[in-house]
Amino acid sequence: MLQHLELDYVGPTRHMELDFAPRLNVITGDNGLGKSFILDLVWWCLTRTWSGPVARPWIGPKSLIESVRNEQPNIIFTFQFEGGSPFSRKSTYCFEQPPKSAWPLPDLRRRNSELVVYARIDGGFSVFDPVGTQIQEIMRTFYGGSGETRYNFTQETLMHGLSYDNNRVCNGLIADWEKWRLSDSPNFTLLGKILETLSESEEAPLTLGPSIRIIDDVRDIPTIEMPYGLVPITDTSSGMRRILGLAYLLVWAWSEHQVAAKQRRQGVTDSFVFLVDEIEAHLHPRWQRHILPAILKAVKLLSPEIKVQVIAVTHAPLVLTSVEPEFDLEQDKLFLLDMKGQDVVAEEILWTKQGDANAWLTSKVFGLKEAGNIPQEKAILAAMAWMRGNTANLPKDMNTQDAIDQALRKHLPSVDPVWVQWHMFKRRQAQGGSKAP
Repeated sequence: MLQHLELDYVGPTRHMELDFAPRLNVITGDNGLGKSFILDLVWWCLTRTWSGPVARPWIGPKSLIESVRNEQPNIIFTFQFEGGSPFSRKSTYCFEQPPKSAWPLPDLRRRNSELVVYARIDGGFSVFDPVGTQIQEIMRTFYGGSGETRYNFTQETLMHGLSYDNNRVCNGLIADWEKWRLSDSPNFTLLGKILETLSESEEAPLTLGPSIRIIDDVRDIPTIEMPYGLVPITDTSSGMRRILGLAYLLVWAWSEHQVAAKQRRQGVTDSFVFLVDEIEAHLHPRWQRHILPAILKAVKLLSPEIKVQVIAVTHAPLVLTSVEPEFDLEQDKLFLLDMKGQDVVAEEILWTKQGDANAWLTSKVFGLKEAGNIPQEKAILAAMAWMRGNTANLPKDMNTQDAIDQALRKHLPSVDPVWVQWHMFKRRQAQGGSKAP
């Protein structure tokens, strides 16, 4: 498992360190601070390839460019191997090389052995199979071999199949679903269980339906059973496709890994790393507050003995609420990317249950002063300041008690607890116990 990641003058930061937990790692922070970039770097550490743009040296603000011109960009990462000591690697950016080969790692003798699935923010997926990696890298480097152990899927190739160098490496969801169904394969049963696990909520989970012919397509297209009827998987919503893609790739990657291990006479891995960017993307709140614990359960359906490390990026308070019952201080961590002066830093946040989404929104993780809309927040803050007698910085449109009262009536629901404080304040004021500023 990946234990440590350290960056010097790379991407958005002069220096950043993350010590990952062995099971669940949740990364949050404002837009543009490098959350997706961290996942891309983790993928590179695990696979030695880039699923997206290659990491670039840190540029920094104009005031600091000259002072760091001679600094060397470094990526340092550490693996923790089962039953062994940590193993660290360091790559220093080579400015003389083209970007794709600018991060050298010549030592191929010791490699990570995890099966890796990366759910990217663009709706695509990347998969890495550790079986035969070293052999195939040497073949590609010295003999021009074309074997692949890393697979990058778009939404299209995930559904319809993926090929490299005219070699079919994945049949795609439609073909595999139908093949597994017709052959009564255990993969079909496993796919159904994982799909139900990932989509389970207060409503009925997604279930596998029969295959049907649709207009202008000669194939039998699998369907999902919905309360209102059957939906061909080619016509499902973005959220449902994301869930379907997760379920299919978990089954496909595990199945193909077992086949490859048998063919190459290697052992089957006991470790699985799952990377997911904006896990809440396209998902209804009902699914947002379920999906992350469900992923932990779904991977265990592949094999009860498998060890799983999840590194997930999220903006959603419901996702953080959902992991409260599951969070284990011994094997889980929460990180916040934040600005400190002119630097982006990764801070490990002491895990504290907040109880609900609103409390997470006003916690240090998201940093909102109020969980409501902006006019509502301004009215509440003005009322609180007025009741404390702090009127110096009140906005011009709310610098009197009547103006604040009108703003509260306009923007606050009748059940908001601020009304209790405001009415008590006005009552004490009318009784002479409190005077307006």
